[in-house]
Amino acid sequence: MEFEEAQQLYSEGYDCAQSIVHVFMDRFEDIDEADVMRCTSLMSMGLFEGSICGALLGAFVVIGLKYGGSTPKMSDKGMAIIKREQFMMEFRKLYKGTTCPELTGFDVRIDEENLKAYESGIYTEFCPRLCMNVVNILEKIL
Repeated sequence: MEFEEAQQLYSEGYDCAQSIVHVFMDRFEDIDEADVMRCTSLMSMGLFEGSICGALLGAFVVIGLKYGGSTPKMSDKGMAIIKREQFMMEFRKLYKGTTCPELTGFDVRIDEENLKAYESGIYTEFCPRLCMNVVNILEKIL
């Protein structure tokens, strides 16, 4: 994924988690993209709580769609867990944290901080670049 594509997805209204999932949906022809988009629609800005980054959550959705199990047996989840660990090893080479405040330096739960983040260009520069990097990591490990 190129930076411009990541920015384009944001400008179209996709948030971080949706941007990641949207890029990979053509690989899952038997899964309805609209359903997945609805499922990921509340994951941005760390679940709107400043928690784990929505781009990471989107990556985990993609990994789960490809490798996750459909039964409660742990053996069905093995490859998904391995791929998640591979993803996180690569992600940690680029970033020191996993939450929105750790990654952006802004606590997006606080209105004033969220406004500062917006004014600083976080959502038009940093977040699309992070999404681009997440997609590139996924391309490498899937």
